[in-house]
Amino acid sequence: MTTTTAGTATGTTFYTLPVNLPRIIAAFDKVNRRLESTTGVHEPLRVLSREETTLTDPETGGQLPVVALRVNWVLAAGDWRVAGVVTPVNSHSADYTYRAVDKTVPAPIVTDPRLCEHCGQRRNRVMLFVLADAQGNTMQVGTTCMEPHTGIKATKSLGLLLHRDPLDFLDPSDVVEDPEDWGGHELPRAWSSAVEFPVRDVLGTAAHMFLTDEDESTAGGVYYSPKERAMDALCGEGLPVVTAKERAVADATYEAFRGSSEEPGTYRGNLAAALANTTVSRKQLGLVISAVGSYLRQQAREKEAAARAASINPAPWAPEGTKLSKAAPLVARLVFTFEYETPWGPVWRYVFHTEAGHEITWKSTRGMRFDLSAEEPGCNNYCPNTGDVVTFTSGSVKSVGEYRGHTQTVMTRLRPASVRRGNEAGPAPWGE
Repeated sequence: MTTTTAGTATGTTFYTLPVNLPRIIAAFDKVNRRLESTTGVHEPLRVLSREETTLTDPETGGQLPVVALRVNWVLAAGDWRVAGVVTPVNSHSADYTYRAVDKTVPAPIVTDPRLCEHCGQRRNRVMLFVLADAQGNTMQVGTTCMEPHTGIKATKSLGLLLHRDPLDFLDPSDVVEDPEDWGGHELPRAWSSAVEFPVRDVLGTAAHMFLTDEDESTAGGVYYSPKERAMDALCGEGLPVVTAKERAVADATYEAFRGSSEEPGTYRGNLAAALANTTVSRKQLGLVISAVGSYLRQQAREKEAAARAASINPAPWAPEGTKLSKAAPLVARLVFTFEYETPWGPVWRYVFHTEAGHEITWKSTRGMRFDLSAEEPGCNNYCPNTGDVVTFTSGSVKSVGEYRGHTQTVMTRLRPASVRRGNEAGPAPWGE
């Protein structure tokens, strides 16, 4: 792959003390190595000019000798370069955001944030790249059409990097981005990888957003997930007022995940490593926010399982070895069905409840089928649905076991004799 780099007449200027200049240049080299390994582009971050100047210290009024560095980040190959990234806001609207990579190229007017102008294909895309040539022409392309024009392979890593400023790779203590901030209070870059967030603030903000989740935001009816709203609050909009209930959820989430013994690389292992400290990095922010949602979902599942267990008869339906017959059938309502693949073919698993609340389970490699053509012409291969009441006159009790704290009676070799039609909203009656 042949690649070139290009500079532009403008860029980003920031100021640093002369003593820090070697560290800044070393940091640039490190950034370029990282980007080059990801994008295949040589030296994408370039120093366009250096100028020694002075700034007024707002505390002492004295003049400070500084170095003004003008840098630029341009990704290019051949006649085209990456000017920016278009990101659709959601899957059903024409809203989008535009991140300028080359600020010399005016922001394009995007009529369709999902259309690739190279191949004409419109898809539900995560992002499109805006390319520009030397004549000022622009074109938005999808990931698969980017490489033929630029020689740059549009990987996920490249998309993530293009959403960040090159200075995000630097230590904020090395850089003063605005002369008015020199020597004054520190204004950290909220989206920088170097910013640390207190764990309690992250969990409290996440708990507030998950517990106050709304179907639509106030911004034009566009839905933002609790995770997105928590990220926005932590990275610029300001922290919400957290109630006692939300603090309790944050504390419970912290206790649930911080002591996990799972290995790093797993979800719980990574969370435990992040929560082992009092602060989390920008890279860990999304992971820690998601912990609150994971905790709340687990609590909902446990509550549902407890309610289900409370409704199930703790006694077995019949002892092991009990055989069914026309005189002693099993009549049960189907409440759950699941099909899965094995090396020997598909297996169907069925869960039934009797009128007395016993839970019955059965696995079959053939599944249940009914010929209901006598009642419904043409319905000769009917598969039972949840809510149906099925009568079995052949089969036996294989075993009696326990599943998630409640008793299950496991059946084998069941043969259905009849079915009464129903559904989840309107289960079939027990009697005729």
